[in-house]
Amino acid sequence: MRSYEKPPCRTGVRRYNHKAMNLNNLTIKSQEAVQRAQQLAMENNCQQIEPGHLLAAIMEVDESVTPFVFKKL
Repeated sequence: MRSYEKPPCRTGVRRYNHKAMNLNNLTIKSQEAVQRAQQLAMENNCQQIEPGHLLAAIMEVDESVTPFVFKKL
């Protein structure tokens, strides 16, 4: 597993009115990426998962997905 630079936390306060995500609806690899993103956020003292955390986690969990993700952007 590669080690990537930790993404910074955003400091602005945002309020979202979203429902909780059900991890059971995701693939195993997706669940692993979300869990790793949560760990990265906690390691950086962030209260929420940022897109940078999720991207770094995806790259750590399965490097073969990275080119596919960038094609979709």
